[in-house]
Amino acid sequence: MDHYNLIIAARALHVVGGVFWAGFVLTIVLLMAIAAGRSPQDRRSLRSLVTSLAPRVMPFAGGITLLSGIYLFAVLHDSDRSFGAYVLGFGALAAIAASVAGSAGAGRAARQLALIDAAPEQPGAAAEAARLEHRLTAAARLSAVLIVISAAAMGVARYL
Repeated sequence: MDHYNLIIAARALHVVGGVFWAGFVLTIVLLMAIAAGRSPQDRRSLRSLVTSLAPRVMPFAGGITLLSGIYLFAVLHDSDRSFGAYVLGFGALAAIAASVAGSAGAGRAARQLALIDAAPEQPGAAAEAARLEHRLTAAARLSAVLIVISAAAMGVARYL
């Protein structure tokens, strides 16, 4: 595969991975918002959906997006010192921060929630689940905002 085809493949992976990543993060935010106004059993069902899918989708979509983005930035903007390159770099930093917020905040909370939901009902479990739901929702919201900032920066960078 020649250099040009590698760039095209990386670009396709970056865009498609980013769409999956952003879409899934926004889905988590929406599902957790819906769960907030529901009964404990409905909350547990929606939470279970999030905690079962997130570990399968998020690392793959976010990882593909970040790795292909790093490759594209290194190949296409290595010595670029234009304003557009700085905006692109800002978008990249926002994406990396979204990944950290998602994995450290939402990912850890989702794993702990999955453990609580899999165990028999115990005293204090509902309060701990509520705390973890709040943490998951806050981290997912932060990640979503950072992904939107990243997408906006990357979308306009080429025109600056």
